[in-house]
Amino acid sequence: MSDKKEFGSSYLYAEDLIRDGNYIDATVTIESVIPPNTIKAANGKMIGHDTLKFVGKDKLLVLCAKVNQRILAIATGESQAEKWPGHKITLQVRIVDSFGEKVPAIRILPPQGAMIRKSLRERLGTKASLKNGGAS
Repeated sequence: MSDKKEFGSSYLYAEDLIRDGNYIDATVTIESVIPPNTIKAANGKMIGHDTLKFVGKDKLLVLCAKVNQRILAIATGESQAEKWPGHKITLQVRIVDSFGEKVPAIRILPPQGAMIRKSLRERLGTKASLKNGGAS
């Protein structure tokens, strides 16, 4: 899907993480992982990515970016999606390159001090800020 808004209002977007005029970090616990091609987006198409449901939260996070799946493996110590539930992760809005544009996107943060490849670190983007009009 080229336009993430096709997923609908049941899904988490960068603008959902705005509080008091700026983006916030959100630490959440994974309740379950919905496998690809088992739920539909608002436009009726099947979602072809793993989707995360969080404990006590209504909105789901579609793992469109492979970087998020790779960071999840680092953050949880598990490469298999079925082993992610129960793990706490931190979500942060980052400015990333997407099809030639700089856009805000939700990224899963690696644990503090985690060693990650340079290419993966670059794909995390830079922390977004509304107060200064972009990256911080």
